[in-house]
Amino acid sequence: MRNKFYLNFNLKNMRIFLLIIFGIMARLFLPLILTAVSLPGRYIAFSKKQKEDNKIKIVMGIIVSFILQYGIYLIYLIFVIDWTKKAILEQTNQFIIWPIAFLIVIIPLWSFLNTFREQVEKEKSILNDKEEKDKKIWMEIVGTKY
Repeated sequence: MRNKFYLNFNLKNMRIFLLIIFGIMARLFLPLILTAVSLPGRYIAFSKKQKEDNKIKIVMGIIVSFILQYGIYLIYLIFVIDWTKKAILEQTNQFIIWPIAFLIVIIPLWSFLNTFREQVEKEKSILNDKEEKDKKIWMEIVGTKY
């Protein structure tokens, strides 16, 4: 009796467990995948062959990167929804599965957004530090104290 219950529990909850494992893997690897997928758009926007900034190429690069990233994330979303529907067919309690699926879809996107925000803040601080150094150099050249 005990062995039969263990097998029944194992088969029914295996999809939820695998969905959680897949969500953890997506949390780790989806930002890398989305960054790699956006490389063609970055190449279009910022290729070194351009001698001047061409705004049309920059906009086209951004659009290509957006479409490719959106496509990858949409594939991931469809996979999670399909996996969740199959888990609901095997298990009767769907009120537990849908919040888990929601978190598995949102957490990688949230972490990617936070990583992007941190990079932007880091670049702003580097730019501000460089501007401060330039101001100090010019103030020393002019002869006034900063």
